Amino acid sequence: MLIPVSYTHLRDHETRADFANGLPQVGEFKRVTSRGKEVWIQAVYAPVKDDMGRITKVAKIATDITAQKKLLMDINKVIVQAGTEGNLSARLEASAATGDSKLLADSVNLLLDSISNPVLEINRVVEQLAKGNLTEKFDFDAKGDIKKLG
Repeated sequence: MLIPVSYTHLRDHETRADFANGLPQVGEFKRVTSRGKEVWIQAVYAPVKDDMGRITKVAKIATDITAQKKLLMDINKVIVQAGTEGNLSARLEASAATGDSKLLADSVNLLLDSISNPVLEINRVVEQLAKGNLTEKFDFDAKGDIKKLG
């Protein structure tokens, strides 16, 4: 897509200076549609020069990466909930995900399960021991470091 030079949406002074010197800009950019919807694109903005070396247009090649950005933000949110806030039941909602996004979401949920379930089982055993019930055992099929905890 060729767009007028005035349409640059460049983020900072240094970026605008590089662009004015003919250097293309590559990155992820947040855009807002006319209806106020947030859209993320991965784009290349390349200046197009005339015969005199003046930038007259900008070539833009872009791909909508909104779904990928949303998944990454959701993963970060769930990790913060589980790791920082201690919400061991936090999981990604992946029912609408497909392809690599579903694979990643399922893997994150599996990781959270593999850590939280043994911790919750250990907590159950410790609570019973605190109540004087010395017959409780760590009854969980665990491996590696988690098995050593039991």
